[in-house]
Amino acid sequence: KKGAEFKASIGQHGIFEQTKRNERFYVGDQWYGCKAGNNRPLVRQNIIKRIGEYKMSTISAPPISVNYSAEGVPDTAEIKEQRINMRQALIEGNIPQSMPDDIEITAIASAMSDYFRTTAERLKFDGKKEQILRNAYISGTGILFTYWDDTVETGLYADTGKQMPIKGDIACEVLNIENVNFGDPNNPDVQKQPYIIIAQRRSVEEVKREAHRNQMPTEDIVPDRGEIQYFNSGDRGDNEPKDSLRVTVYTKLYKEWDKNSENYRVMAVRVTEKAYVRKPWCLKIKNYPLAKFEWERRYCSAYGESEITYLIPNQIAINRSLTAAVWG
Repeated sequence: KKGAEFKASIGQHGIFEQTKRNERFYVGDQWYGCKAGNNRPLVRQNIIKRIGEYKMSTISAPPISVNYSAEGVPDTAEIKEQRINMRQALIEGNIPQSMPDDIEITAIASAMSDYFRTTAERLKFDGKKEQILRNAYISGTGILFTYWDDTVETGLYADTGKQMPIKGDIACEVLNIENVNFGDPNNPDVQKQPYIIIAQRRSVEEVKREAHRNQMPTEDIVPDRGEIQYFNSGDRGDNEPKDSLRVTVYTKLYKEWDKNSENYRVMAVRVTEKAYVRKPWCLKIKNYPLAKFEWERRYCSAYGESEITYLIPNQIAINRSLTAAVWG
């Protein structure tokens, strides 16, 4: 609640209301609330969307690719040929007793590069990249949350008889900045945050299944309206169906420090308003699994600023001028 109150105090209208206003102007609803009569044509020439689409296309045009390599280990043509021969031998069942270090290291790096490409395709990463940019243009900040999803079917097995399926893989979700609260809103560095709280609206049945997998009681996981705890982005999100069986879920990420050293581990805990979904657990990583893109950076602020906020007066002036010409 403190995080929400702080964001509501940023700027003239606060992040929540300003984002709704910016989205309306972006999609073309630029005469919202104007009482001009039903028979009066209200002209709009949407420069905000044209500017945004041009800049977003410029940013996202170069494809993102990742190639892993080990420092100090060259990946020469000779090593590549040996690696290919070694892979073919493994496919044929000829498992070598040992493998040269350089070949083994480059083989691992090559496998990780292949894994990124296949994972990016599975996650539809290009689509998420476009969504993050759009969020950043409208609200000022785009967030990508990466986590381990233990329900993903990998198609692999831990035994030769294929009786023990291997489940779980990386998953990504684009978050709206309205529902991401940084513990230190004056620090722009994600990794230096004392904690991060993420609010999400999810199906009650889905949350109960997750709680059951984590051996948590599910009686208190019940639908809520989410008026205070969760903030829908845009005007359309304000009208949630009355019979919606959804509940607000909070995920808190924080760093747990050792008492007698400078070592730490990233922890997480997931709850609803009245129940645990998962007790605190270690993520086994050293960084918070969030990537942040700010459209316009502001000093001493964890939240970015949208260009649309300052284009709205220009857009209003253009629309009024064109409308006055049409009426005349």
